[in-house]
Amino acid sequence: MKVRRIIVVIQKKGGVGKSTLGFQVVTALVDGVACVIEVENDHDTSKVFVNSNQLRGKMRAVKSKDFTNTLAEAIFDAAENGGDIIINGHLNEIIDTLRNSSSYDELIFICPFMSDRAQIENITATVDALKGYKVLVIGNSSSKEQFIFWNGSEKYGLPGVKVEYKKLPTVYIPKTEVFDLSSMLGETITDTAVLARDYTPDQIRDYLIEKANGDREWFKTQFSRYHISVACKNFIDNDLADMKKAIEILRDL
Repeated sequence: MKVRRIIVVIQKKGGVGKSTLGFQVVTALVDGVACVIEVENDHDTSKVFVNSNQLRGKMRAVKSKDFTNTLAEAIFDAAENGGDIIINGHLNEIIDTLRNSSSYDELIFICPFMSDRAQIENITATVDALKGYKVLVIGNSSSKEQFIFWNGSEKYGLPGVKVEYKKLPTVYIPKTEVFDLSSMLGETITDTAVLARDYTPDQIRDYLIEKANGDREWFKTQFSRYHISVACKNFIDNDLADMKKAIEILRDL
């Protein structure tokens, strides 16, 4: 089989950044994407990336009742063509199918966690349900100091954060506007970063001036897009470096 990884972005609670992590972050860090499966009722996130070259033909938005068949198709395609399968969904809706269809070694679980007092129970319950698997906890916060899971009950006087959870691989991802900017373009941050990877500032300036053919407004629009592309490239290369390293470590365990 050519499947390298099945990376599952999972939580018991909605609205914690599962889809953003699945479509935006994880796809930016893997070498090849075979399929991205969103298990949701509304599929609002997958509808955003209409212009994505990276995900074209690879996105699957399904309801939980259709997840088993969709996963089977994804595994078959990945075995034929290679690449990673990326899944995001609620724990209770997908965990049984994953346990029945994949070995411990194949799966990496990524658990997003926002800095919210009420979410202590959700993240600990999610981690409890995944004992024995490879688990990476992702903090979504404006600063590390606000990330309750790291500081734990000692600083905040909150119960429920066990010492064993503090030993889990944990990565912090800062809030940034690049997600919104790329989504406005109908792309992932990886798609948007391509321009900055392909052209230096000097090259893009000369290329756009020639291409503009005297159209100042078109030049301004494309020049601004290049600046967005640079921001996305820097975010992937720098801010996501720790997460990429953590995924590779878990893959090799």
